[in-house]
Amino acid sequence: MLSLPLACGTDEASIPAPGAYLRADGARCAEWAVRLGEKGRPRVGLVWSGNPGHRMDRYRSIACNMLKPLLLDGFEFVSLQKEVRPLDRLALQMDGVRQFGEYLRDFSDTAALVEQMDVVVTVDTSVAHLAGALGKPVWILLAGGTLVDWRWQMGREDSPGTRARVCTARRYRASGRRCWPGWRRTSPHSSGRRGERPAPPGRTAIG
Repeated sequence: MLSLPLACGTDEASIPAPGAYLRADGARCAEWAVRLGEKGRPRVGLVWSGNPGHRMDRYRSIACNMLKPLLLDGFEFVSLQKEVRPLDRLALQMDGVRQFGEYLRDFSDTAALVEQMDVVVTVDTSVAHLAGALGKPVWILLAGGTLVDWRWQMGREDSPGTRARVCTARRYRASGRRCWPGWRRTSPHSSGRRGERPAPPGRTAIG
């Protein structure tokens, strides 16, 4: 699969146009809208850790308390994680982050929950790509130096190789293994480049 761009002669100029190409199931979206209730503030979805069995997990996952500088007044914060470690769960409760892991039956539920957010802040996990595929503004916290996954490239904030998937993304690269000075000075309200959210024919439904 990763050799298809080479076989098709794809280069940076001919990458498919950006835009949402997935849509969450309508019934699930309605279900999650009811579960979340009326929205009185902008909603921010949070993902701070991925599969602990991943060989590079120690370089991409972070402790949830590292998100504390982001938890500003005037926003509603929602965990998008299905699995939450016990210590993280306690910390989230103290910080008022809403948790719905027990209701996330599958990735269709995750997609429907992401659709209820105004912006998603996540480490490099599948949710980052899901949010981009749905056309949702997303901040991606990446490891620093050579620890970052190859697809994000080096020395640039955008990633043309993944443009079609995450055209609405802002990438924050760590200055060290666990330090993202740029995003800590940024408010979720300034979610940056939202990009276009066209609904092209043939967009695939999840669910």
